[in-house]
Amino acid sequence: LRLSPELFSNDALCFFDAASTDVFYVNRRGQKIAVSVEDFPHIALWTKPGAPFLCIECWTGYSDPEDFDGEIFEKPSMRLLGAGASAQHGVTYFWRWDS
Repeated sequence: LRLSPELFSNDALCFFDAASTDVFYVNRRGQKIAVSVEDFPHIALWTKPGAPFLCIECWTGYSDPEDFDGEIFEKPSMRLLGAGASAQHGVTYFWRWDS
């Protein structure tokens, strides 16, 4: 996916239930960032107009759809943990600047 400012004119690019566990970004100079996720079903990319950065976020859930009017337990992608339960997620970042 070739990134451009127009892609972010409305908001973040959200990939719900992403099939991939890896995201790669390569800039014009060939410098690379790779993000590898474990147990994060959603990935979002965002930036601000004119900003010199790209944010890669890993999400376990996301905000309510526009027409959602249910209870918190009915939210899409809501994960409920019982008392004393825990969940683990992992993110690994790799940088390669030797272009």
